[in-house]
Amino acid sequence: MNNDLENQESATRVVSVSEFTRRVKAVLESQVRPSWVRGEVSNLRVQASGHVYFSLKDAGAQLSAVMFRGDAARQDVKLRDGVQVLVYGEISVYEARGNYQLIVRAVIEDGVGRLQRESRRSSAGSPRRACSRRRTKSRFPPCRARWVLSPRRPARRCRILCEF
Repeated sequence: MNNDLENQESATRVVSVSEFTRRVKAVLESQVRPSWVRGEVSNLRVQASGHVYFSLKDAGAQLSAVMFRGDAARQDVKLRDGVQVLVYGEISVYEARGNYQLIVRAVIEDGVGRLQRESRRSSAGSPRRACSRRRTKSRFPPCRARWVLSPRRPARRCRILCEF
């Protein structure tokens, strides 16, 4: 009976956002053990500090990840968007935003991600459409040299179809 009263009191107690976030952090970090996670890299950002921020995706979910400078310097794998990787790390909560993220300690390349392959397959059917999509997304003005330097066949096909 006394435990029920204590549970009611703790359930009605009002806590600050900071305190609640600290509790969530403590639970996650103590209950979720370091793990290997497989996913496709996206939204890759390398900061001037040397820290690397990215997302790991699969068909059903997305997970924020960070690899700090020291760990990033020890990796043999060159991360890039669309690559499938296995990462080893532990969960943490970034209290300032209340977001959980995976602190990555090791990376192993695992091939091209499924999402990247599907994207390539959908644009492979129409080189003209793929070329125009690339042209509109580019930060640089169009020039022939960009197309000539690309080793991929669809890009060479685009050079022929999209002469400027």
